Amino acid sequence: MRKANRLLKYRSLAIGGLVMVCMIVLAVAAPLLAPYEPNQIDLRARLRPPSWESGGNPPHILGTDSLGRDVLSRILFGGRISLLIGVLSVVGQGLVGVVIGVSAGYWGGVLGATLMRIVDMQLSIPFLILAISVSAAVGASLLNVIVVLAISGWPIFARLARASTLQLVNAPFVEAARSIGRADAGIIRQHILPNIAGSLLVAATYQMAFMILSEAALSYLGLGVPVDTATWGTMIAAGRNYVSSAWWIVAFPGVAIVVTVLGVNMMGNGLHDLLNPRMS
Repeated sequence: MRKANRLLKYRSLAIGGLVMVCMIVLAVAAPLLAPYEPNQIDLRARLRPPSWESGGNPPHILGTDSLGRDVLSRILFGGRISLLIGVLSVVGQGLVGVVIGVSAGYWGGVLGATLMRIVDMQLSIPFLILAISVSAAVGASLLNVIVVLAISGWPIFARLARASTLQLVNAPFVEAARSIGRADAGIIRQHILPNIAGSLLVAATYQMAFMILSEAALSYLGLGVPVDTATWGTMIAAGRNYVSSAWWIVAFPGVAIVVTVLGVNMMGNGLHDLLNPRMS
């Protein structure tokens, strides 16, 4: 009974984790599962509806776009890029934000105040406005998108890391480590970081969902990855002029984004409940 209650309590984590595992498996296995190359053009089969609709072509299960490219294949390959951007941009945000936040919280003083004023200055600029501005300046490429999103989002981790560090910096076990002569770097590595990792992990899951949406928004505006690269955002951008006549070009990548973001958010909620002592 206790195990059943525990499973029910953390069902959000289980469902979200299962969704993410499925999406990752589909993305990794895209070359094996996709019936066509993502950029294979066949103008004779352009704007074909899904196979179950009248006029559909069975090999193209989810239909084709305006250039005759298979929608299912592009969704599978697009998932690889969208998930990669989401993961790597969050890793970049975390590395920069944690270093700055922990430094501000642990040493404080002029250093901490200066670092947090920098954080406040960047937070005063809306995230997407900053991302769009930087993307327009540096151009469209996969690496640029990852760097832009990492630069735009690190203050979230900085504020969280600082707040968590301030709660621990005068804790008895930290004072004990100082009293025996432990170096600050060792205290941060062995006592601060392990104790704030849970909250950072939860924040990372929410940020990953936001980064997937942000990549889609940038790609929709033509400021993300190059337009010939299959991502869910570029697919929606390519199909925006055909919404009334070829709904499937926009609908299916949109569903992929919704399912992935919901899965990540559910996993984040589950991790919050699992790592929060008050929820135990």
